[in-house]
Amino acid sequence: MSVDVRNFSIRSVLPLDGRQGRGNLPEARQSLRKPHSATKIYKTYYESPIGMIEIVGTGEEIEAVEFVETAEEVPGEIPVLLQNCLKQLDEYFQGKRREFSLDLRPGGTEFQRLVWQELMRIPYGGTASYKDIAEAIGNPRAVRAVGQANHRNPIAIIIPCHRVIGKDGSLTGYGGGLWRKEWLLGHEAGCRT
Repeated sequence: MSVDVRNFSIRSVLPLDGRQGRGNLPEARQSLRKPHSATKIYKTYYESPIGMIEIVGTGEEIEAVEFVETAEEVPGEIPVLLQNCLKQLDEYFQGKRREFSLDLRPGGTEFQRLVWQELMRIPYGGTASYKDIAEAIGNPRAVRAVGQANHRNPIAIIIPCHRVIGKDGSLTGYGGGLWRKEWLLGHEAGCRT
């Protein structure tokens, strides 16, 4: 499998303050900083076995990892962080990586970031229900809100929203499509030792 490294600059987005926790996911209670108009944002693409993945970030933090239909042809250099993200995704899909080591900056509400922080605790090859996540964040009645936060996760695979299932064990919604969720869970189950 080859790594495709096309990228370009786009506009700035609202970054988050602070880093803490596994994979340097920002702590859920951090506030938003003002956008830096001069911050350069880059895009690159990875062709995975389950479709094209777009990676967006600065030279210092990953802001989005999402499935897209096609990659855009764009000129320019790619920052080391995005190259590392490509490498780590490639290792993940080859079954050689179980955890990611990247600086992340997902934009979202405090509640969404709290949910995403909890998703980072679901082990490779494991699953948790929406109810499990709601209870873990101390709000057991927020099952639907957890589902919405899960759906709005901008950093697929790395923040493993695909590991969240229905309380009866059924596969439920996934922004990339249920077939991808099923593939990812099967991939992780097949790579466990």
